[in-house]
Amino acid sequence: MEASMLMTLEVTPIPPELPLSLAHQLMLKLRTRHLPVVSNSKLAGLVSDRDLLQKMTQIKPFPLKIQFPINNRTPFSARPMNAMR
Repeated sequence: MEASMLMTLEVTPIPPELPLSLAHQLMLKLRTRHLPVVSNSKLAGLVSDRDLLQKMTQIKPFPLKIQFPINNRTPFSARPMNAMR
């Protein structure tokens, strides 16, 4: 069996300057996990869903400010079979 028997013939290239958020949206829309990056009519590389996931996990969200007390109730612990009030 050869790669040509499995490869996708119709691909959607993206330019290198496309924002990652749009590349992600395009992957979801096309139901694909890889997009070829084309610059000056030449393949510059590939962007994968894994690449996007790794980059997104590196971006730190703004710090969440929690003020205590959150409510006036005393915290408690419960087992899965306990009823909540």
